[in-house]
Amino acid sequence: MNLLLLFVFSGGAIALLWVAQTLLLRLHGAPQFGLLRLQQAPVTVRWAMKALVQGVLLAILVGFPMALGENPLHYHAARLVPAHPERLLELLIATTFVLLTGIAVEVAVGWVRLTRRYGRWTTLRKLAECFLRPLPLAFVEEGIFRGIVLDQILRALPASRVAATLGIALSAAPFAGIHLIRRVKTYWSAVGLFAFGCLAGSAYLVGGKTYWLPVGLHAGGILAIQLHRPFVEYRGPTWLIGNRDYPITGLIGICCIFLLAAYVRMRFSAG
Repeated sequence: MNLLLLFVFSGGAIALLWVAQTLLLRLHGAPQFGLLRLQQAPVTVRWAMKALVQGVLLAILVGFPMALGENPLHYHAARLVPAHPERLLELLIATTFVLLTGIAVEVAVGWVRLTRRYGRWTTLRKLAECFLRPLPLAFVEEGIFRGIVLDQILRALPASRVAATLGIALSAAPFAGIHLIRRVKTYWSAVGLFAFGCLAGSAYLVGGKTYWLPVGLHAGGILAIQLHRPFVEYRGPTWLIGNRDYPITGLIGICCIFLLAAYVRMRFSAG
């Protein structure tokens, strides 16, 4: 029953975004685009849809626990106990380091070229945003995909290692899919995003179904991406190095994900 409710919430969110985008584009006399693929749309439409997306995500975070008859604050607070902010910080630093090291290798080989893509003030603004956005974004997305989606899937499955593995994979699929809605370079990108979703799901279980480990991984990934994005031009094959938006979607990025998975397993797993 809870999974059916989750499908209703997900379908409703997508329908709401599609209707809102269609109305906004018509009001501006702009042609229709794919859902959230608005790079060529008017600026006001892009900003309105960004705000609406965040509103929808927050509505799911709050509304789904309420639909289950639970207090949303209690629901998510339970996934922060016991408190381990030091684990979050450790994985944030480790993830940032591993991913930037992978990008440095690509620069050394010549697959990625260093170049400043924006003017001075735009570059400074983007660098400032690097340290403001990762944690809020990571908490929201992990709250949805691990705290709600993975948690509800696991509740519907028997308690076993095989079921846990299946639950992780099933929750990683929509995580990858939602990121591909906005920017699709190649369908190969789904592999890296799925792998990262599996990593975050595994970390959620290793950490005792708490947010600290997956949020640390997720925030570190966002930070690494945003730190390097203003200074690089991707020249190598996408299947190997990914792209500026999702460097983890290339083979080198996937190798970085496996390194992080091994680190999480050895560092935090009780057995």
